[in-house]
Amino acid sequence: MTKLRFLTLSPAVLALACASSAPPAPPPQPSATPVAPVVAKVEAPPAPGPITIDAFTAPDDGGAVNSYLVQNDRELIVVDGQMVVPTAQALVEKIKATKKTPKAFFLTHAHPDHFLGFYVLQQAFPGVPLYATAGVKAEFDAAAKPTLEGMKGMLGAAAPAGTATVTLLEGALELGGEKLEVVELKGGEHGVSAIVRVPSLKAVIAGDNVYNNVHNWMKDCDGKTWIGHLESWKQGDPATVYYPGHGAAKGGGAELLDANIAYIQGFEAEVAKAKGKDDAAVVADAKKLVLAKFPSHRGPQFLDWTMADYLKCSKAAAKAAKASDAGKPGKAPAASPKK
Repeated sequence: MTKLRFLTLSPAVLALACASSAPPAPPPQPSATPVAPVVAKVEAPPAPGPITIDAFTAPDDGGAVNSYLVQNDRELIVVDGQMVVPTAQALVEKIKATKKTPKAFFLTHAHPDHFLGFYVLQQAFPGVPLYATAGVKAEFDAAAKPTLEGMKGMLGAAAPAGTATVTLLEGALELGGEKLEVVELKGGEHGVSAIVRVPSLKAVIAGDNVYNNVHNWMKDCDGKTWIGHLESWKQGDPATVYYPGHGAAKGGGAELLDANIAYIQGFEAEVAKAKGKDDAAVVADAKKLVLAKFPSHRGPQFLDWTMADYLKCSKAAAKAAKASDAGKPGKAPAASPKK
């Protein structure tokens, strides 16, 4: 008889065998609660800081001409550019100290003491445009190169090697989102000029429409129009401070406008008194009278450069006015001079 043998398995082996034959566990189910995606927070850049106006003033032998750095904590615009190379280079260093590359340059009018130095600035900051209004650009394009050639003998090594390139300004200048309004003026101190308004400061960079205790440039012989500009600003202009083209650049209000009106009127009155045996003597007497009238004013060289031309144009204007009056009804013709 055959004996059957039964294999006796231990409980541990039996459990392992059962586990190996069991169906696989189901995969884990997703949670019923959705998990929000992680989004990185992006901070908006802070708004630019407020606009400020900083000035660079040439010494008296450079005409005490002012250049202005209109800037916020990120951007910079330079208004007017000096005359001679040394002062223009000093202005470059002042700009570099701000750690900002200028966004733009701007020219208020085509007088060499304001535009010659822009050649130096454009060499130091290549690619920065020099803007001007249409009228100022037209005068600059016509006068810049011949003016430089005519002044090289006077300036010597202080003359720049060339003239800047001017770009027509279309629209307003802009700084940190604020529009700086540019207004072109006809007549007065110069044939065409422009001012820059900074609305947030209620300020005007007036160019040579305003001087500060410096002899005004009277060569164009148009005091009436000049006074008209100043009087119009006094009558409700939103600006409360005006920055001058020459002299102390701290700015001033209506009192600065009044001082310029008083100078123009005083200059014209004193020059009308001048006498002499010839034209040179009349010019010398006129300068003497104006210096006595305004003894504290800087820049007497402006009288040397302009007085002869002023006398010529004022005589021509007086002659034209006299002829016009003689032709009006009710006006008797002037008597012929006796021989």
